[in-house]
Amino acid sequence: MLSGLLYTFLSMIVLGLSMAAPPGPVNALIALESVKGWTRGTLIGAGAMTADFMFFMLTLVLRQLVPGWAVRYFYLVGGVYIIYIAVAIRAGGSRYRTRNAGNYLAGLVMGLSNPYQISWWLTFGVAMVSRFGACSGAGFFSGILIWIIVYPISIQRLGALSDKLQAIITDISTAVLILMGIFMVLAFIRTL
Repeated sequence: MLSGLLYTFLSMIVLGLSMAAPPGPVNALIALESVKGWTRGTLIGAGAMTADFMFFMLTLVLRQLVPGWAVRYFYLVGGVYIIYIAVAIRAGGSRYRTRNAGNYLAGLVMGLSNPYQISWWLTFGVAMVSRFGACSGAGFFSGILIWIIVYPISIQRLGALSDKLQAIITDISTAVLILMGIFMVLAFIRTL
């Protein structure tokens, strides 16, 4: 039992890291602000993480309203969607720079209005909660928290090397996302 909980916790940390790490509007703003000071970047990430937490809580409530037979389709749609996100990240489709100055509120607004974040919670988030339960949030948000602290510090300290680091992180993140997507599609197939 304990080993199962530990495995789920560690898996969710990896998932949280893999969702927080890929290039996108939030990480672009984190990088931009981290040059001025790592805490500025961390505040942007904390705002976006707060949006994720709000979506997580909403998912917990809405999951209770979804009939059991329909949940398996969330596995399929969520798995395919997360593979799509990984492919888009790999192709560079989610990169863009922003001109907005940042802080906690900017990160929160960006997180609440980000179509990728909203779609992720409506599809994969429901499947994650259904498969791993409410406790999955502890590991998932631990992974995001690690990212929003370590990434801004690395941007500030590594400067030019951070581009190479970001390329490595992108490769690892896309691999994890593809594996999680495959896992969820296989979970759907097993319910047939």
